[in-house]
Amino acid sequence: MANDCTFRKACATDDVARIAKYLHLTDPYIYPVVCPDPEDGDWVRLIEACLAAKDNFYSLEHLSVALADGKIVGAACVVPCGKKLAFSEGLTLPDAIKAGVARVVAGYFGPLAEENAGLSGYNLINICVDEAYRGRGVGAAFMAHLLSLYGDKEIHLDVVADNAAAIHTYEKCGFAVTREYLGFSGGDDPLPCLHMVKPAKM
Repeated sequence: MANDCTFRKACATDDVARIAKYLHLTDPYIYPVVCPDPEDGDWVRLIEACLAAKDNFYSLEHLSVALADGKIVGAACVVPCGKKLAFSEGLTLPDAIKAGVARVVAGYFGPLAEENAGLSGYNLINICVDEAYRGRGVGAAFMAHLLSLYGDKEIHLDVVADNAAAIHTYEKCGFAVTREYLGFSGGDDPLPCLHMVKPAKM
């Protein structure tokens, strides 16, 4: 199945709703705080505004897509380290999601922006493949594509500590755990997480 997929950088003519859906589905803790439905119109409009913004985590140049059967079936976001990025700052937000956005900025994107500014290399902050295409090698091929684009420098990522399957996959790709920390759970209890790093390809 992976041989039937292609991977490339996102472009302005891509289906924003599908990109927004896969960014949302990457993490069951963060994005549902903004709105529960990954296909909600307010969420799609927020991501559309992010794509067009400069120095945004979800600026268009940071995104890659997986394609199969003539449609986008996955999305990934890799941001450059060493610079301060934003999520919603400067954007006009629908009233229905303002409170949720403020919570994820305070609990997740704000700390991520501070950390990212002090790192070197790249930071893989999202990768998701449509459920219908999982278990067919598409995710592994997508990761291999990203490593081919960004592997000349070290790559960082964060993962929930109890996500054994994802951790195993990342370890197979050359990532190693460098620290444990308590991250944003979307609720009152902090979430045990791991920071992983893949060294630059020599």
